[in-house]
Amino acid sequence: MTDKPRMRKLTGLTTNQMLKAPVGATYVWVNSNLCYPKKLARHLGRQDLEIVRSSWLTFRNCNGRRVSALILDHGLETDEEMQEVIEYLKIRSRLNLYGEGEPR
Repeated sequence: MTDKPRMRKLTGLTTNQMLKAPVGATYVWVNSNLCYPKKLARHLGRQDLEIVRSSWLTFRNCNGRRVSALILDHGLETDEEMQEVIEYLKIRSRLNLYGEGEPR
């Protein structure tokens, strides 16, 4: 019974992040299963979002890349390499970071 209020509180965070995301933003999902976030983005009319797996945040994928905006899903837990890649993208793209991913 103690979990129910917390679950209700979390409902809609991803929706809000997607709705508030700038046009053409890159949205980093929490895992490799992109079915749900892509379906949600379509439902919200946000086909402009580039939805990527959390494993996308590596130097191998991002070296030389520029992104217009980077949104980290509220449930994303980042490691040290991901944080370094995020900093690299911020500098390279001169972008603002959107999201609440915390280093673990």
